[in-house]
Amino acid sequence: MNKEEWKIIKQHLVIGARMISPFNGLASGIPLIKHHHERMDGKGYPDGLKRDSIPPLAQIMVVADAFDAMTSPRAYRNALTLEDTKNQLLKNAKDQFGRKAIKAMIDLIEAGKIIPKTPA
Repeated sequence: MNKEEWKIIKQHLVIGARMISPFNGLASGIPLIKHHHERMDGKGYPDGLKRDSIPPLAQIMVVADAFDAMTSPRAYRNALTLEDTKNQLLKNAKDQFGRKAIKAMIDLIEAGKIIPKTPA
């Protein structure tokens, strides 16, 4: 994928937020949709938000989205095991994920309350 293709792909968040904006009952979901690829270190997209400027629900969605991506098989790799997923989440906790959201996800994994859709 080249830089131009990547630029277009990153717009899916803005487009998704724009699509639901006319619906009054969905307005609270706009920040969640728009910012669920932001990172704690500010290297996310679309706005490069960092730390507390990332809406709390988006911080939760970042972790949930990453969990789903890691535990789902891809064309280029098998799904990660729950243990490998947990290790990756912890490894990236400082730069990518909010501390509270990571702690909540790890607690749920360790309690057996989060099960990947494709058991590894």
